[in-house]
Amino acid sequence: MSQASRTKQMNQVKVKPEIYNMKKMPLLLMICLLFLPLCAYADDSSDGNSSDVDSSDGDSSDGNLSDGDSDSSGGPVDIKDRIFELGFLNINLGLSSDLLGFTGGRLSLGDFFKETIVLDIDNFSNGLKVNLGVGIVPVYFNINLGSWGIGVSTKFEAMGNLNLSGKLLTFSRAINDKPDASGALFASLGINTFFNIKKFKITVKPSLFYTIAYFKPDISYTFDPDSGNILKIEYDAQVYTAFPVEDAASVLNDLSLLPTPGVDLSFGVEYALSKNFDVGLEFINIPIIPSVLKNYMQFSGSIGGDEPIDLLGDGMESLFSSFNNISGDPSYGTGRQETRRPFRLSTWVNWRALGTAFLTLTPMIGFSVNPLYVKEFTMEFGMNARLNWSNMFVTTAGINYIDRIWRNSIDFAFNLRLFEFNIGLDMRSHDFIQSWTGGGFGINMGFMFGW
Repeated sequence: MSQASRTKQMNQVKVKPEIYNMKKMPLLLMICLLFLPLCAYADDSSDGNSSDVDSSDGDSSDGNLSDGDSDSSGGPVDIKDRIFELGFLNINLGLSSDLLGFTGGRLSLGDFFKETIVLDIDNFSNGLKVNLGVGIVPVYFNINLGSWGIGVSTKFEAMGNLNLSGKLLTFSRAINDKPDASGALFASLGINTFFNIKKFKITVKPSLFYTIAYFKPDISYTFDPDSGNILKIEYDAQVYTAFPVEDAASVLNDLSLLPTPGVDLSFGVEYALSKNFDVGLEFINIPIIPSVLKNYMQFSGSIGGDEPIDLLGDGMESLFSSFNNISGDPSYGTGRQETRRPFRLSTWVNWRALGTAFLTLTPMIGFSVNPLYVKEFTMEFGMNARLNWSNMFVTTAGINYIDRIWRNSIDFAFNLRLFEFNIGLDMRSHDFIQSWTGGGFGINMGFMFGW
């Protein structure tokens, strides 16, 4: 065998798509928090971001209020904004991963149907990132009375991310390297209000929220080729939950074990510079009081060990099978974990390019602070273009970098005032190029009734 062939063989790992039976339910809960959140902070249009919502058109996909003063779009008729609006089942689904992609992904769609999947570890030199989730706004209602309005909205949201370094995935030297892994689930109730002061439109939304689960483990991995390919992954995690996982009924005897709610505030200001220009500034989830979780499940252990691994033999197979023999049982207890929802700030401009609402361009720039990431601060920016025909057919296309994900989106709205239906699709990824080649996908939809 030539030297080139031996090198290629060393850089490929065959993985049979078997499902190893995890005997520890706590580990399954940890994996669910990372990859299967009930509802996710995954779609930027669901949290009131004006980069995705042209304020002059009054999008209400998350219970956000419109002032009812939409400019004419130049169509033969103009559908007026609803005075009373009821919305339900606004759903967002999204997935992005470095594994996916039509051309630049690590796996193709056909690979998932093969008996044996071949992974070329050279393709993971930049690491592996995964973002998966679902967002749901079950119900909301608004009353819009022209110069002011009020409404109530409910929302479930979650955050989950996994970021593995390329050092481990390519079997490069790594000593006590730390991956970025976390997850959280929230439920909230918000009161939406707006009012006008001359050319200013003020929006205020106080929210009461509960944290259902919170997970931010301490994980480290070491690979030392100088000592004979020693691979070891160590983890120490506390999963905080709203009720005791071991004995949920115990909260009936001690209500102090239940979580306490948190409070945050969203605030926005919009100013009409001229007939064709509006500028706005939004603060989303300004923390006031944290939600506190009191029940945790803690477990720790290691995968691998101090013995060398034969990368070309059955060493990898035995490493994967070690997931079935994770040492140590979880411990349960009570503590205090304060949690806050991610804070975001953005500023934007609405430019009605043709002098009417028929074509509106909206650039946005801002930042977010998310305590679930190792690096909490990140910039956010984007551009949207919206076509509005008579406030009946509305199409919005955008390119945005939101919550560390590139999103290339297209949204459609069909509005008959009595009934409105919205649906949107996007392609997404952590990498800009891969966001155009199938590195991830998202879908959102919602229903609204009123008059």
